[in-house]
Amino acid sequence: MKRDILIVGAGPSGLAALKALKQHNQTKSWKLVVAEQRYGIGGVWLPSSLTPIPPDLPSSPIYDSLTTNLPHPVMAFYSHPFPRATPLFPGHPVVLKYLQAFAERFALLSHIRFGHKVVGAEWDPRVQKWRTRFCTRKRNTPEMADASEHERAANASEEMYDAILVCSGHYHYPKTPDWPGVNEWTLHGRTLMHACYYRRPQPFRNKVVLIVGAGPSGRDLSNEIASVARQVYHSVPWAWHPARSATPIVHTTSSGIALKPPIRRFHSNAIEFEDGTQLTDVDIVIAATGYFYRYPFLPSNILYDPSQSPTAPSSASLFCDGSHVEPLYQHMFPITPTSPAAPNLIFFGLPSKVVPFPLFEIQALVATNLLLGKKQLPPFDAFQDIPHSHNLPNEKQFAYCNSLAEWGGVRDWQVKDWVVEMYAKKDILRKTWQEVERRGEQHLQEWIGGVEGENEWVNVMRRLIALGEEQASQG
Repeated sequence: MKRDILIVGAGPSGLAALKALKQHNQTKSWKLVVAEQRYGIGGVWLPSSLTPIPPDLPSSPIYDSLTTNLPHPVMAFYSHPFPRATPLFPGHPVVLKYLQAFAERFALLSHIRFGHKVVGAEWDPRVQKWRTRFCTRKRNTPEMADASEHERAANASEEMYDAILVCSGHYHYPKTPDWPGVNEWTLHGRTLMHACYYRRPQPFRNKVVLIVGAGPSGRDLSNEIASVARQVYHSVPWAWHPARSATPIVHTTSSGIALKPPIRRFHSNAIEFEDGTQLTDVDIVIAATGYFYRYPFLPSNILYDPSQSPTAPSSASLFCDGSHVEPLYQHMFPITPTSPAAPNLIFFGLPSKVVPFPLFEIQALVATNLLLGKKQLPPFDAFQDIPHSHNLPNEKQFAYCNSLAEWGGVRDWQVKDWVVEMYAKKDILRKTWQEVERRGEQHLQEWIGGVEGENEWVNVMRRLIALGEEQASQG
């Protein structure tokens, strides 16, 4: 039976979804469309050509120096390894080129409509299809996030689809804590910004900067800005602070970085922390504090988001508070008393703190099996303990991937033991690799020159871990 499938977004999860669908003989007659609002694939890995001024949002939070925080053999799609001699922790241009090669290898580009933003999707029960509205723009014109409602309406088109795969990512809507007193603090010539606007350290030369957040971007920005700032403070949760943690956060450079605990509140001329200490010399606060889940194209009767619609509908299938979407089976499939056994709305890439590309690939294969009718969702009354968080750190993500692969009929795609091993050592692996890179190209090639294939890369990573652990034991 012919089906029309819409994939929202041509980032890594959208590409994985399209590849999985496209490779089945049964889908040859299907209409597979990817709506991508930008003129390029890659999602967050496609840098913004311009950095807008708040409150306008950048189309990508990528900063100039960003490298992966996972080694590429761990990070890669199962079906498409990174090229030979790729640096173990590649920069973002290498990842973008990798995704472009993935799209070309599997002939995905012809299905992608660039410059197409999904601005509305409503389920029509009469025809059992999604009535979907698009806004289009020409190349080299401003992003449609900046377009007015009038401009969007004047440039809209409508199509019908049997199912929508939501692959729009969750690194677009910045989450900045609403600290008490922060508005008063910024009135005195000081700046609060989210890390999504950061590109390079030069604007922070000779400034006193407080960076908030212990994730990869918080660490990267602290180390990078310390090279030019007068002073860098780094506020981290107690779980990462040396006063209460046996495994505190470690910076690649200690020059100019002072650790602080979480912020308690702001005063007109000071920032107070949970240990009672205060700082009075901070010029700029950078919040590396994550992002909200937002799906503005879905109406409130499908997904109710209080931040987008203050009045709750009489009934809604799903709820999104910015931190998670519920109720979803396997973090993907809406489950309500009226949900069909063959889903027509599927979410991709919601789990956070994970190895993303392989997870997307497993999700794509499982979703394809359901769309083909090879698998059905369990009945509603069989659901218990549906998760209220998409946070799947460490072993939880691998348990999820294996469980999903087992349930979805793709057991051969379960996580390999060496991936779990390398993920557990990723921090010392990255630190040791950075030391190798600092010693120059010749030394780097001694490690990765001629290395090819899974087994050889695993051997390199194990050697690097052993070197890093030996250096750590020697102090």
